[in-house]
Amino acid sequence: MKTPYEKYGVKCFRNIGIPFKGMIKSQPTDFIVKEIGLNGQIAGTDRYVDSLANLNSSNLAPCKKHRSSTGESSSNNHHQPIPAITKQTDAGAAVDWNLIRIGPKKHLGKLIGDAHLNQIEELSLNQFSLDVIELGSFEDKNDRTILHQCIRQCFPNIKSVPVRRESQTVITCCVDPAFKSLVDIGLTPECIKELLVFINCRLLRGTQTSEERPLLIGVAEMDRTTRGQVHHFLQREYGKFLESKTVGDKSDSISVRFKERKENRQNKRKREEKNVFSFVFRKENIELLHALNSLAKVLKVDAGQIKYAGIKDKKAVTYQFLSVSGAKVSDLKSVSTFGSLQWKVVGEPTLVDDELRLGDLSGNHFEIVVKDVQPVEGSENDVKNGISSAIEAIKTNGFLNYFGEQRFGIDLSTALIGKHLFTGEFIKALNFVFAPLMPEESKSETLDVVEKAKQMFHVDKNIDGALKMMPNFKVRECQMLKALKRYSYCENGCVKAFMNIPFAARLFYLHSYCSYVWNRTLSIRVERFGFDVLEGDLVQDGESVRPIMAEEVKKFHFRDVLLPFPGSNIMYPENETRVIMDNLLREDGLQAKQLNVRRLGIAHIPGSYRRVLSFSNELEYKFMEVCEASEDGKTSESNLDLCLEFILPPSTYATILLREILNSSHVL
Repeated sequence: MKTPYEKYGVKCFRNIGIPFKGMIKSQPTDFIVKEIGLNGQIAGTDRYVDSLANLNSSNLAPCKKHRSSTGESSSNNHHQPIPAITKQTDAGAAVDWNLIRIGPKKHLGKLIGDAHLNQIEELSLNQFSLDVIELGSFEDKNDRTILHQCIRQCFPNIKSVPVRRESQTVITCCVDPAFKSLVDIGLTPECIKELLVFINCRLLRGTQTSEERPLLIGVAEMDRTTRGQVHHFLQREYGKFLESKTVGDKSDSISVRFKERKENRQNKRKREEKNVFSFVFRKENIELLHALNSLAKVLKVDAGQIKYAGIKDKKAVTYQFLSVSGAKVSDLKSVSTFGSLQWKVVGEPTLVDDELRLGDLSGNHFEIVVKDVQPVEGSENDVKNGISSAIEAIKTNGFLNYFGEQRFGIDLSTALIGKHLFTGEFIKALNFVFAPLMPEESKSETLDVVEKAKQMFHVDKNIDGALKMMPNFKVRECQMLKALKRYSYCENGCVKAFMNIPFAARLFYLHSYCSYVWNRTLSIRVERFGFDVLEGDLVQDGESVRPIMAEEVKKFHFRDVLLPFPGSNIMYPENETRVIMDNLLREDGLQAKQLNVRRLGIAHIPGSYRRVLSFSNELEYKFMEVCEASEDGKTSESNLDLCLEFILPPSTYATILLREILNSSHVL
């Protein structure tokens, strides 16, 4: 039978000891977390961490340039950003756009000849033809760019495609599949050509003004379902730069316009932003995003203007640094005394130069009470001596640096969502987002409103009902349901639902799956090879990472070993550990160098390095005997609580340390 942690890939212990069990988070005040800023200050206190350098070096190694075993640098193996599809051309200013504007058809005839021009005209008239015309090879990039634009302007329903054959680039033409699809939906050929001309003329001009008039397409003869098909098609094919909506008193037209450029939106926001303030935020037994939405309303800003370095536990008392931009000074002053039973601002906000970013922390300070510590069933071992021995062993040897259960969600749901996103199974991924915690057949009145909303979607796919019932503080679920309501429950609708949540949230699902693979890889590695250093293991060497040579194995300790977090821009061990990770990914139909979800705007997962062992700074502990009175007023048998105070590096999990201290997975 698997222990609770094994489903997360957590199976091994660094130290052999006596197993105990205990209970954590019986109440939020038993689990207090205080973030440590980049300057070493512990949030909510005036205390600074002295051993900041050691703290940072005990966990994640930087993902920088690599060295091969020969010592040569391989720093040039980096992915370049994928160009946006709205770019006019990759040929730059060398193209004479005025030449195209003056007479595209005349210029097209000069490029391809009258015979080919006549062929394209015939193909354009026979709009359902499957023929493909080959125009010949065009090696000059500028000529190819002008050719594509001329064809699109003269024959909107024709698509030109470059095909690489040996050392030549051949241009072919066919009827645009988009044209055929829109005809099948019900738009007239004239409307479709007008739409395609609008798109290509607009892209050709290369400028955008807020006063630019949209294109109106008449759809008076279409019902709501058919209009929805038009909207869904336009979003799927041109959604990155085009938007559409139904207009008119009788919904008889579809308005199509180009989106405002992203750069313009960012510049506008920067102009509107005022001072940036930093402050300490305390919350208790509430999700961070829920608390931030409430705070944003008080500050009269968008929730996205409040930045944080990391997400903290829900069932805990947490202190962390936040930054806010664009808030008014008067609101900031009032918020320093405003709060609720679940969250409040601690101290006075201070003016800072920059916003916080994810990862802008040095670690976390923990104060934890493990209640009712006792030997596992059938053991008669002394608790105090056993726990003391385990803690001393951890101070010397560290503990396996597994990702904790907070990374994966209940029943591994977050990791499973990430897996299905990687494999392109977007409907399955979305179903896991809304999978209720209770069985489908359960109709208990005790289910909270979130579970009821999830069941409504999960069982009946009632999007409207689930959206109305879902509480506003479940921001992610509400945003996804709104996208489903607009685009329907289909593959494209599910893609839009994931695109409707922040990029960081999409990335979290993918990282959760990668963390699961990392945990399993470490467990299998330890089961097979123990804590030995192997030839080909990765270690940090100054600013770079390199594999260990055979003659160096005895120079390194297991604490020096790095295990790669799967990605495409890192080095992998040159030994059996690489085979283990590759096999785990292959079981799910994936490869380490091809981890991406381009349909969600994630071109690749770069990867990083994580130490196989972690150490706790300033690990202090004490025991406390608690006597509880029985119903008759007599004193019952006392319980033994373990009180811990320690510091962990970023992305290191306190529950994993507690598991090692108790030497069992019986941490409830």
